[in-house]
Amino acid sequence: MCAVAEKARELDLPETKGESPATVAKFVAMLKQKESAPKLTLENVLLFKRTITAASRKFVEKFIWLGGISALMKRIAPDTGSIKRYQSMYEIVSQLLLVASLRALSNTKGGLDAVIANAGCIGTLFAAMQRTRNILVRAHVLELFAAIIVYSHDGENAVRKTLQGSKKRLSATQKAMKFEFLVRWIRNIDDPLMTHACLLLINTFVTRRAASAREFPAVRSSSRCASMTRWKR
Repeated sequence: MCAVAEKARELDLPETKGESPATVAKFVAMLKQKESAPKLTLENVLLFKRTITAASRKFVEKFIWLGGISALMKRIAPDTGSIKRYQSMYEIVSQLLLVASLRALSNTKGGLDAVIANAGCIGTLFAAMQRTRNILVRAHVLELFAAIIVYSHDGENAVRKTLQGSKKRLSATQKAMKFEFLVRWIRNIDDPLMTHACLLLINTFVTRRAASAREFPAVRSSSRCASMTRWKR
């Protein structure tokens, strides 16, 4: 029997396609690092990623209901303060697998809605991206931000507020500076994947802004016509 199958048996995960309620609870307990839960080893994290990628709707709903997203965010971005100069191999791989798991969860039905609705989720991802030196983690987060922006106006507003910070009123210069870290990464990090992710996020913002600008005159024009119609009557 392979190692993955053995781990599946330890977590009560059927080797065939399908999930059990006990498996969801054990995965959430593992992320919350409870004493009686399975350890947060790379094997278990990889198994979690594979499971969430092929999970059914009921499995995802149960995971969300048990507070799985909040637990997952705490593991992705533990409160360690500023950027660490050195990360162990376990920390690098584990964080990458956890971020990939969040992306897989976002690809499920209702998963992306839950990520956007979760208070502080986007802010936590942004903090994790700033603290780590792992290029793959940064690229994954940037691509997830781009998907959130395209998905809904609520997602776009949440990402924009996170990049702008706590200030409500910003000058034109301050608004432009929200992309400063992306420009710095493009200049200083010689990696095609990172460059693509940075440009993707910037392009997504620009495209959404242009679409909103096209929609606004149409709405204003229709409102004006409606007002004129009422006045004539």
